[in-house]
Amino acid sequence: MKKAKILYFHTGNEAELRERPVEDGFITMGDKMWFVDGTEPITLKGRMGNQSLYILKWNTPHPAQLNPDSKEIRIPRGIGDVTEIKKKMMELTGLKKVALVQMVFTQDKSYTSEALKKITSLSILGNMLRVRKQAPSMILLFIGVIIGVVVMWGLQFAGFKFF
Repeated sequence: MKKAKILYFHTGNEAELRERPVEDGFITMGDKMWFVDGTEPITLKGRMGNQSLYILKWNTPHPAQLNPDSKEIRIPRGIGDVTEIKKKMMELTGLKKVALVQMVFTQDKSYTSEALKKITSLSILGNMLRVRKQAPSMILLFIGVIIGVVVMWGLQFAGFKFF
């Protein structure tokens, strides 16, 4: 279970930054659940290493996907086109490279994050979606040591000399 940063939008212009675990490809917050397994996260680099960032919205079951420098970016009339905006941003900020990014949420009115949480919490369907969990590494190490001791004892009993 790895932890990920989440930029969670409560409304269209109100967001909150949280940290939640990703369990079996799902992120759960309260009575809502998001499926993040098929989405490429944004990588945040920090002092302690890299961490994943997902952008979630209150009414969609999937995180946002980013379209960098897409020709489909919608810009209001009167502002200009994409190249003009990039030139203005480079002049104002002094940056050498500027990228416009558009967040795209896939939304279906009948399929929400609350519905996903309710479906997976049902005992029949929920158990079908769960991925089998791996044993902790200490248990696997302990089993490996026991098997190794048994093999070494068997070889020594058969007449092999190791020391």
